[in-house]
Amino acid sequence: MNRITRAIKLYSATVGPLGFIPFAPGTFGSIPGILIAWALGFFPVFYSSLILFLFFLFSVYVADKASKILMKNDPSQIVIDETLGMTISLFSIKMNFQIMLLAFILFRFFDIVKPFPIRRLEHMFKGGLGIVIDDAFAGLMVNILIQLVIFLLG
Repeated sequence: MNRITRAIKLYSATVGPLGFIPFAPGTFGSIPGILIAWALGFFPVFYSSLILFLFFLFSVYVADKASKILMKNDPSQIVIDETLGMTISLFSIKMNFQIMLLAFILFRFFDIVKPFPIRRLEHMFKGGLGIVIDDAFAGLMVNILIQLVIFLLG
């Protein structure tokens, strides 16, 4: 792999400089997911779902390559998984500040605490999929909870 290709893969996996912030890189890496989810809201559901699926595949690929570049199994510098998870948290949800804040707090909680089955998923898979799957599932759990809250509070 040449230097430019390596740099692009690493830069993608670390979401630019966010993965290299010395404190709470995962928290900072989650923030772009809010913007991506908001942008996906402008597309029909079919296209936004397709884009989200491609983002998942891309995340798995670059997380795998970056973990090999960094020579660690799940380096804290790789934050594309947090970006993806936060995107899933708000996917197809009508957003306002309270919803975004609730989703952000819940996602960070699930990502840090890793309640069942999130931790189990993280250990079931190796490489890029192992890095990404727990955050994707945490995002799915948050999305379901947010939709439930919206339904109940109407």
